[in-house]
Amino acid sequence: MANVAKTLTLDPADTAGVLVTSNVLLVDPNSGASENLLMPKEAPATGIVFYIANTAGGAEDINLQTDAGAGIGTIGQNEIGMVVSDGTNWHIFVGVA
Repeated sequence: MANVAKTLTLDPADTAGVLVTSNVLLVDPNSGASENLLMPKEAPATGIVFYIANTAGGAEDINLQTDAGAGIGTIGQNEIGMVVSDGTNWHIFVGVA
């Protein structure tokens, strides 16, 4: 991610975001610090479960946020988060990978 927040999108026409083509994401913050990862809009992602693994080589966190920038939760080094939308909110469950 290299010191730049990334926004995920499910809409191929949204050129401002990173198009999600799988629900399993291996993410390395690759910056020596924590990084922000913005999830897609809640409604279009209703019922989709994302598995996000933090593959950092050091103590780097992934701070998950809504598309509006509100905090969802944090995935630490060597942890995996299961993230699901109910259409209105994101919910996260984190465990050791």
